[in-house]
Amino acid sequence: MNTNDVTELNDLNQDNDDDVQVETPEENNRRALVERAEILGLKFPKNITTPKLAELVAEALSNPEPEQKELNVAAQQYQDMLALVRVRITVLNPAKQSWDGEIFSVGNDRIPVQKRYIPFNAVDGVWHIERIFVEMLKSRKYQFMTEHATGSNPKAYGVDTSKIKLLPEFSIEELPPLTKEELEELGKQQAMQGSIQNS
Repeated sequence: MNTNDVTELNDLNQDNDDDVQVETPEENNRRALVERAEILGLKFPKNITTPKLAELVAEALSNPEPEQKELNVAAQQYQDMLALVRVRITVLNPAKQSWDGEIFSVGNDRIPVQKRYIPFNAVDGVWHIERIFVEMLKSRKYQFMTEHATGSNPKAYGVDTSKIKLLPEFSIEELPPLTKEELEELGKQQAMQGSIQNS
């Protein structure tokens, strides 16, 4: 290889080095931020500063999407409404005073339909039911009809009127949860009475 060949080779290598662009750490960081912002669907001007872009991406990552927020709220509502609540149930409807219990169904757009038999003659009237049933029982009404005589002499004319009132069907008293000692005592009583089965 002569001197001219070496010179041409060096010139070629120098030209190739000029074509290769080496990113600085700052440029590499900005490129990564831009890619992440595009993945997150963020809108930003092309001339935004790198620190501002970093803040924008960090804020988007710390705040979940609206769809995710809705899913989190739905999951929390589902968990809350299916949590067991200790209640004392008193039947106020005269037509159900002799009933031992009733089967109820309840559900909504977030919670599938739940069906439970709720006894009315539990020990001390205390029972554990899901929150969604507690709210449903509190909202239940029954029709109570009252008669009112009208006129100066209603017995002679036999004129009276009937009025219908909607009254609460149940009285629901929410009680505090059982303590650890009460749960242990209840377990002993149930074991002595044979009301529980060992799996």
